[in-house]
Amino acid sequence: MNRTSLALCLTSSFALASAGWPVSMAAPLVPAATQSAAQDDAASTELLGTPYENQSAGISLRIPAGCHRIRTNGSGDDLGQFADGKRDWQLKLNRSLRDQPTALASTSNNFNQPQQGLLDETVARLKRDLPGCKVLRSDLTNVRDGDPKVKDNVGMIAVMYAAAGSHFLTQQAIIQANSRLFYFVALTTPDKDERTAVETFQQMLDSVRILDTSRIAQEQQERLWRTRTLMLGWSTAKLHSVLVDEQWVRILRNRKDIGYSYITEQTAAGVPRPLRVDEVRRGMSDRDLVKPGDGMLIGVRARSIDPAADIDPNLKRKGPIQVDSASWLFSAADRRLEDWSRIIVVDTHSADKDGKPIKSQTEEFGASNKTTRTRLDKNKLPGTALDPKQPPVSITEEYTLNVDTVSQSGQGDPVDRQLPPWYIPQAIAHLLPRLVPLHPQMDEFGQLKQRSYMFAVYVPDIREVMERYIDVKDEQDVTFAGRTVRAVPIEDRIGWHGSVTVHYMTPGGVYLGSENKETHLVMIPTDAKTLLSIWKNADLTRPGGTERPRGDIRPGVPVDPAVSAEPIGPQPETPVK
Repeated sequence: MNRTSLALCLTSSFALASAGWPVSMAAPLVPAATQSAAQDDAASTELLGTPYENQSAGISLRIPAGCHRIRTNGSGDDLGQFADGKRDWQLKLNRSLRDQPTALASTSNNFNQPQQGLLDETVARLKRDLPGCKVLRSDLTNVRDGDPKVKDNVGMIAVMYAAAGSHFLTQQAIIQANSRLFYFVALTTPDKDERTAVETFQQMLDSVRILDTSRIAQEQQERLWRTRTLMLGWSTAKLHSVLVDEQWVRILRNRKDIGYSYITEQTAAGVPRPLRVDEVRRGMSDRDLVKPGDGMLIGVRARSIDPAADIDPNLKRKGPIQVDSASWLFSAADRRLEDWSRIIVVDTHSADKDGKPIKSQTEEFGASNKTTRTRLDKNKLPGTALDPKQPPVSITEEYTLNVDTVSQSGQGDPVDRQLPPWYIPQAIAHLLPRLVPLHPQMDEFGQLKQRSYMFAVYVPDIREVMERYIDVKDEQDVTFAGRTVRAVPIEDRIGWHGSVTVHYMTPGGVYLGSENKETHLVMIPTDAKTLLSIWKNADLTRPGGTERPRGDIRPGVPVDPAVSAEPIGPQPETPVK
């Protein structure tokens, strides 16, 4: 376990919650002798740096001086991570909304059975994740802005542990906002900085303030009203009208080609299965296996060779990291059923200690299903007008998502989620910029309708369902890919403060490309001839048919080759000069 993973495991023991809470620390984090020494040593030093504010989470605070925001793939509960590379300091902010009311301290229930509190639960997990660690402090205190119904509304933890030949101190505070909502702040530092770190942590917590999130909540509700109305207009004919049979896309970073994708879209009844040997011999293709239907089937084959990508800085690579992927995304026209498969092959262009090339293959299979169920309801009266003896029942709709991941090392933990009504399948999410209105419309009062929406989507990078925000701007002249064009910009982001990708559409609905100014990535539609002139070995074929593995997937058992009848093509490649 490396230094970074050790720091992250300190917070993996939580599923931490959804808005910040102002804190004024009333007690020291570590024993009084250490705290006193820290005060003497750092009293005249400015320990805090720039303010950090997350309006959607409702929290602001000043981070330690020298720490800077780092990019992470955390879920929506990850409010932010910061690091000071020179001092090797790491700060992590999280939130947690518990499914059931939870106490900070361990208690007993009505039957005198012990119930573990969140504080003890966290300490136990830290001991499990950090064998041999020393718990310096694990107790409760009170702050002015915690849950007013709880006398001791903050759990304090200090742990010293060893990693990579050094010792580190992690300071953690669990702030209880109410019986289900908690906030978590963790600062991890080398033990040589203990005195400064203790005082910094206290000053940082004193700087935490609550922000009013009522405006954001109101805007989210308004977005959802517009979203539900928009989705009602997604008829089968509307969805089919935006499909494009074939597309070729250049991917650039800092104006240099780093990859490409080939996309095919069609109507179908589901994801095609792999071709059998006899079918291959007869010259059949996966197009012959696509069953006709009114659903949407999206196929994407993509490759990126990005010199800036760096999965593990300790690897001695002989070339840039190459990532190949092949995806099938299917959704029924009524969006009640979806199915997808995704295969990703990563070639690090490095070798292990035995000289064997380091490559990895990961496969993801997902499905969502909306069903109507009739259940016995004891709270209702029995009988109907037609049948007085009819048992009391309620008709409910269940919307669930299931995702399984398989790699050479075995099968990962499955993702099972209950979905909100505004969830959109992967195939629809792919088409989304083409499904929003590009021209202003008037409401019944003669006012322009707002074109801002909020959807729920599954994000493969973090294996979680998150909010996706879409804002359609007015038609305007924009500068994109070195030229000025007339376009409708569509701002697209995951999470309220997510990185913004802008899609450009012509007023007539033709896709012009996308860009993310933060990551310096640009995607431009092109043609097969242009891609082949840039990438001499470009694989511009449809993904092969896929099917879910049968039976248990045991660690160390290779993936069934039938899962991918068509190789992705991991051979290294460079752009044509």
